[in-house]
Amino acid sequence: MFYLLIIVIYFNHHLLLHTTSASSLLFTLDNVRYSLSDRVLTIPKLGALRGIHIDYENEYYKKYNLVNIEAYLGLQYGLYHGRFEPSKERFELHPTTKVSKQIHFGPACAQYIWTNQSELIRIRTEKFAKEYYPKLLKYIEKQNEHQCLYMNIYQPQIKNLKELLPVLLFIHGDGYDIGTGAAFDGAIFASYTKAIVVTINYRLGPFGYTRFLYFVGFLYLSRENKGDYALHDIYTALHWLKNYVTNFNGDPDRITLYGTGSGAVLASLVVMLETVNGGTGTIKRRKSLVHRLILNDQTFLSPHMTSIVNDIPSYEKDILSHLSCSTLLCLRNQSLIKTKDLLELNTYSKDHGYINYIKPLEYPFPFFNSLLDTKIDHTSPLRM
Repeated sequence: MFYLLIIVIYFNHHLLLHTTSASSLLFTLDNVRYSLSDRVLTIPKLGALRGIHIDYENEYYKKYNLVNIEAYLGLQYGLYHGRFEPSKERFELHPTTKVSKQIHFGPACAQYIWTNQSELIRIRTEKFAKEYYPKLLKYIEKQNEHQCLYMNIYQPQIKNLKELLPVLLFIHGDGYDIGTGAAFDGAIFASYTKAIVVTINYRLGPFGYTRFLYFVGFLYLSRENKGDYALHDIYTALHWLKNYVTNFNGDPDRITLYGTGSGAVLASLVVMLETVNGGTGTIKRRKSLVHRLILNDQTFLSPHMTSIVNDIPSYEKDILSHLSCSTLLCLRNQSLIKTKDLLELNTYSKDHGYINYIKPLEYPFPFFNSLLDTKIDHTSPLRM
């Protein structure tokens, strides 16, 4: 049974200052000691891992009853073999004869870097552009289109542990085209809640959602380009945790999915839509991987999700013409269509308005229409 919680989380202001914006989830703490862990965690297939020891058990944080954390950063949970391909779990991360230091975040998924602050203010908010985005930049400047599916695991160090700990998988927001799991401080969250906290990257923008249905010449494009790659990535992360989280003292049967903003929309879709079968592209019902669900700020029933987007075929053909492409093979050809060509779709404007993933109705983009038009018999959120 799912527990759907629409919540506002509030900790003591020394720990987390929360508003309904995902921006407040990016923060750092003073008086915390970080060091290379002296523990080596050996996991079959994954190899020997050494993480970061984060010390909260000091006088400054004593009144909050926090525990120390072992953090394993930059674990690659998934692979995809090319652009617009579904992801699959990654096994055998490292040879067992070598200890891998998981002490750095993996690169963020490909996204447009906004250098024109006035343009960013125009499509977002002044606070987002001036206060939040400059802080986020240090987490997203290093990015990779081809391999970006990394997770960070924050493990509470509890003495005399008698049972496996609940697991919280955090899905970051920031509007479908910006962000990274690294910007969320899972350490303090894990220390306070005594749960395993996991943050992930998933594909964004054109790489995570686009599905073009038409050739420029009014001919259909192959339907294998479904446009549900961000959801595939989240399912891949859930499968990875189901298989391996016990090695981190996490309970695979108590995984809570926590999404904020656009991440909450995705989290609710993960639970409410038919599940994507292990990266094969087929869709069928099965036992859920998610035990509980926490949504902050939005759901798949948010107004911009239930609106009807008109003239998608015309829009798709316009974009394909803009890229001088007419086939899926062309779009996947990285020597013809560079990463920056697709990312610059964020700045492209013609008759359809400014492309913005936050408002698919106002700025049409073949996004959730494509998710609801795969093999789910045209089921809309309102009918579910």
